[in-house]
Amino acid sequence: MGSFIHKLIALLKRWRKAPIEVEQELIAGTYEEKRDSDPVKSGSLDLFNQALESMRAGNLKSAETTLGELIRIEPHNQQALVYYGMATMPHDFQGAGHALNRALALSPDDSGALYWAGELRWLQREWDSAIQLTERLARMYPAPQNWGRLGFLYKEAGLNQDAVEAFTKATKPEWIEATSGVGNKEKGRSLFYLDQLEDKERFSAELASLCDKQP
Repeated sequence: MGSFIHKLIALLKRWRKAPIEVEQELIAGTYEEKRDSDPVKSGSLDLFNQALESMRAGNLKSAETTLGELIRIEPHNQQALVYYGMATMPHDFQGAGHALNRALALSPDDSGALYWAGELRWLQREWDSAIQLTERLARMYPAPQNWGRLGFLYKEAGLNQDAVEAFTKATKPEWIEATSGVGNKEKGRSLFYLDQLEDKERFSAELASLCDKQP
């Protein structure tokens, strides 16, 4: 389970399109509008930031407790529900699923809720549901990491042709440029899987070229 927690923390730093610090600023803006007239909003933001710090430190239990308190104050706080699902996923599939389902009900197109709900379904071996959620995520937010994740799910499910198509989309130059280092890493990973699935000579050469360009 330790490796899953490390993955969770790593993905926490890059999920969605913006860095977590930018996301914090956006969330803060929603609270700032009512901070003066509603002290609960100010306290809620403090709790949210506290939970983020706990997650960065790998203390998911503390984050779960803090987010639970925030959700009791604001039961329709969609972001708090997503992060609660992330924090509880390593040890409580049912609790994580309940939180992520509520988050999706509040915002069906939210990239974070879609991604983590897909991850949870995969851990629960609900392959079809995991793929459906990640397909929706990749089509709505066509970032390399989303297409790459979808390709991996296809590959694990034995849908090799679908996997090739998804991995190929993960290597598109325009999406790589838009996501900087994350895109380059995903391109390398996708080319590795493409090397296994399709034209080995072509993709091995492209993968070697990509590796040569890395510092």
